[in-house]
Amino acid sequence: MPSQLLRVSRCILTATLVSAPLLFADEPRSADSKTSPWKSDDIIFQESINDFALSPDARFVVWVKGEGDKEKDTRISNLFLSSLTEDRTVQLTRGSDNVSLPQWSPDGEWIAFISTRARPNAKSEKPDTASKQIWLISSHGGEAYPLTELTRDPRRVDWLDKDTLIFSAEEDPSAYEQAQKKRKDDSEVVDDSDHQPPVRLFKVSVKSKKVSRLTHNTDWIDHWASSKDGKFVVAVHA
Repeated sequence: MPSQLLRVSRCILTATLVSAPLLFADEPRSADSKTSPWKSDDIIFQESINDFALSPDARFVVWVKGEGDKEKDTRISNLFLSSLTEDRTVQLTRGSDNVSLPQWSPDGEWIAFISTRARPNAKSEKPDTASKQIWLISSHGGEAYPLTELTRDPRRVDWLDKDTLIFSAEEDPSAYEQAQKKRKDDSEVVDDSDHQPPVRLFKVSVKSKKVSRLTHNTDWIDHWASSKDGKFVVAVHA
């Protein structure tokens, strides 16, 4: 699917970029200026910077760099750490996966993020384990490790305290979904709210990796933010 989307994007961008110079044909150009039309790959594979997060002591900022992988015909992203007191940037993760939403622990020792990175024990995991998981990496460097083995992709993550994280995700597959899977029915009914799994809030312990449900809503939590003391969460429900 990503390859198909990229091919469609290239066709649209190529048509747009090829016709773009006609809009500026009457503008004067210097005799020594050398220009060339943009190509669709110039847009698709350009680098991007996203998801800035400031450290608790305001001395560092962690961010996500996105770029195109021409070999896999898709986009990848990695974590970078930049100092705000000196000219120094360190790449924290490497690979052809994706990372997003880095969050600092309250004591500044750890950075949590969501990623599609391959997990060390992936072969021994259940077949229905989600591709995205919550990962932790030391702010001082070193190898990242997965904190969760969820069956649903986490959508957002934050810290409640230095030992506990909160995240949102769809509820585990219901009996209806499990029955559909046994029948090998992969169809998706549009606006089937009766069977659409609710999006709830959960917490996970850094030490024990135990996941606990925090809310029992039957709708879908979209945007949310936790208070500084970790006692409250404000959320938008759909």
